[in-house]
This record gives sequence, structure tokens and C-alpha cells, in this order.
Amino acid sequence: MTALGGPDSGTAIRERFSRTSRLCGLVLLAAAIIRFWIMPLNSSFFCDEAGSYWEIKDGLGPILARYSEFPSAPPLYAVILWGATVMGGAHEYVMRLPSVLAMGLTCLLLYQLSRILLHPDSGLPVVAVFLCSKSIIFAATDARPYAFL
Repeated sequence: MTALGGPDSGTAIRERFSRTSRLCGLVLLAAAIIRFWIMPLNSSFFCDEAGSYWEIKDGLGPILARYSEFPSAPPLYAVILWGATVMGGAHEYVMRLPSVLAMGLTCLLLYQLSRILLHPDSGLPVVAVFLCSKSIIFAATDARPYAFL
């Protein structure tokens, strides 16, 4: 009866449409993350980001002393940045990558939270609005602790 347009055909069509729309949403979210978060990673530092580099450039030891002299990045975040530069070198994209990862985790948590609090289908639209907002793009691509906060 399903092939003739019975009651089960509508359910199958809705499920297929739901899977297709979810896949399209995920592709668009991935494109937005690449465009807004990944592509700007290699741009040159701003003044405050240069302060983050100055705080960690001589290793783990001087971080607290430099923080007391010029409180640029909180010590815990400075240790995260220092670890990133030890693993990947002192490059702009390496120092911005912890912020991208923190904001990615935030998107996952926001997705789950919106599904629980709002509606099971609300996760992707909520995350799409979140990750495309100007202040979130700035926080995700900055070598500062904003994404962690």
C-alpha cells in the first residue's frame, strides 16, 4: 500500500526530507565555520593578540611575571597558548586554534542544550545563528581568551 500512496508513504517522505534537510544544514554550518572561523586564522595579529604572544614567547617560566607587569591574557589561557605554540610553532593560526576549538565545543554544547530546552529539531538553526554572529566570529578567531569565557 505504501507504493500507492498509503499512509506510510507520507512518513517515509517526511523522514527522508528530515534527513536531507539535516544534511544540508550540517553542510552549510561546515561552510560557515570554514569561511568565518578557519579562513581568518592566518591573518596578522592585532595589538592585543600581540600582547598574548609577548606574554608566552619566552616559555612557561616568565608567564606569571609578565602577567603581573601587563595583564594581557589570564595565566591559565597563557599556558594553553604556550602549549599550542610548543606543539605547532609560534604562528598566528596556531595561537588562534585554541579559540576555534573552544568555540566548536561551545557549539556542540549549545546544540544539545537547545534540543533539550527548546525542541529536538532546534539544534542546527540555533547553532547557525550563534556561529554566524559577528561577536562570536571575532571571539572564535582571536588569540585571546574570549572563546573560553
